[in-house]
Amino acid sequence: MTFPILPMTRMIVTGKTDAKMSLKRRIETQTNAEIHAALRQTGGDDKRRAAELLGISRAQLYRHLSEQGVG
Repeated sequence: MTFPILPMTRMIVTGKTDAKMSLKRRIETQTNAEIHAALRQTGGDDKRRAAELLGISRAQLYRHLSEQGVG
């Protein structure tokens, strides 16, 4: 079975596709964009609600923020 090569999706943050960006980096970039969008949507202070919107635990959200240096 063969699978077609799918075009890379555009990144929300950059607004463009970077073929040289590794998959890991693209996932990190997309994850960061989703987290920040959820925080904006909840006013930035309601991390419990942001985690709920993202479908992750508050601990996971805090871990992501800490890794970004936002903590």
